[in-house]
Amino acid sequence: MKTLRLFFIVLLSFLGMFLSLWSIWVHSNLRFGIAAQSFCNINASLNCETVLQSPYATFLGAPLGVYGLFYYLAFIILAVHVHKPHGDEEPRALSDFLLLISLLSIVVSIVLFLISHFQIGVLCPICLAMYTVNTLLFLLVLFLQPISQIMHRLARSVPGVLTLAKHDSKHTGWITVELSIVFLFSFLIPHGFDYYQGQRLFQGLVRDFLSQPQLEIPEMRQDGVSRDFFQGNKDAPIRLVEFFDYQCPACRDLFDTIEQIAQEFPQMLRIEYRNYPLDQSCNPIIQQSFHDNACQAAMFSRCAGLQDKFSAAHLFLMTLQDLDLDVDPTRFREALTQGMVTLHLDSDEMQTCMASKEQRAKVQRDIMLGEMLGLQGTPSVWINGRFVKNPNEEAL
Repeated sequence: MKTLRLFFIVLLSFLGMFLSLWSIWVHSNLRFGIAAQSFCNINASLNCETVLQSPYATFLGAPLGVYGLFYYLAFIILAVHVHKPHGDEEPRALSDFLLLISLLSIVVSIVLFLISHFQIGVLCPICLAMYTVNTLLFLLVLFLQPISQIMHRLARSVPGVLTLAKHDSKHTGWITVELSIVFLFSFLIPHGFDYYQGQRLFQGLVRDFLSQPQLEIPEMRQDGVSRDFFQGNKDAPIRLVEFFDYQCPACRDLFDTIEQIAQEFPQMLRIEYRNYPLDQSCNPIIQQSFHDNACQAAMFSRCAGLQDKFSAAHLFLMTLQDLDLDVDPTRFREALTQGMVTLHLDSDEMQTCMASKEQRAKVQRDIMLGEMLGLQGTPSVWINGRFVKNPNEEAL
């Protein structure tokens, strides 16, 4: 009877371990933007992805599956020690302690179920399976001793373990070592999954990048009113060319990443900025009203560059709330006028420059270069002539 009971405890605990590892794996996938498996996302009401992406899916920075993994591993260790020969009886103190922690797992399961159902509004199939395992383990431990003694067993569980530790330090010492090892193992698992996913993502990005044809992008002009503007070392071995639109939300999101890369690799990298405003007022490719302030923004940054203030103007425009898509052009022009004051620009020179045919022609040459390269939208990035698919923080 003891052996059969231990078999079912170990079997259920292994099932719980598998479910915990699965939830950690899905959580790791989601961290790297990989969708969960379809059999985990059944419908709008039963969906692992929604639950595991919620703020309730972690505790103290670790996925809840980590705590589940440690619980099931610890349960196996304690159950094995309970069923080991110990005189003529099972070690009652460990049996009572198993009852206590299995009851606590039921309480935690109920709380998480209520949060998932009422707060998130979605249930997680993996989690429901773990709640079922927790219930079955509780029932198995409940019947280790007469059920009528449940309250007495719970009351003596903690004092019993403390007494055991005092009178049988060697036995409890081994248990402590075993629990410490599985605790460390449990908390290392998500780091291992994240490392694997990171390596897989990195290798995929490298394969995609190297599969792109290496195009010849004309070198930047370094002088004159039509010169190009860049950041970093002009003789750097890595050349990053970005086509962007100041009114493009994705370009504005990418801005911080580009800036961070520029600061981290100032000698290894040259970042060249090329305009591709999605604005019909200067872009002949655009046939309808879209980013109506983008051309003015491009002209502003170029003209500020001619006063050696391109980087400051670029930062100003990329963080300017008045470049939101629904901003009235009149209000935007007022923001540019204030920007000239903020950046200490010569306003007369700026007005003359922004109205000049030379700067308009330069922006249009950037647009034509983008078309020649096969640009499909903004932002578009080439590194040493190779196109970067889906430029984002991870890819770059």
